[in-house]
Amino acid sequence: ACDPFLSAVEAGLSQHGFWQSPAVIGVSGGADSTALLLALVALAPGAEAVAGLVVAHAEHDLRPEAAVDRDVVAALAGRLGVGF
Repeated sequence: ACDPFLSAVEAGLSQHGFWQSPAVIGVSGGADSTALLLALVALAPGAEAVAGLVVAHAEHDLRPEAAVDRDVVAALAGRLGVGF
């Protein structure tokens, strides 16, 4: 990857054997967790690896927009072909 962020994520994934098993990714809907999800999908070694990802989103109803965040994250996971 030529992007510094993607290069750093890719190095960490390789170092820790990330793609050897399914993974649950916590996504709040904020910029950092959304960027991580997009990076993982971009760096996945194939469709099977993407299918092995599952997005987890915890809604605590502490903010009025919590349901909107959940819906946005669910829609993004669906567009990316990732479980939710």
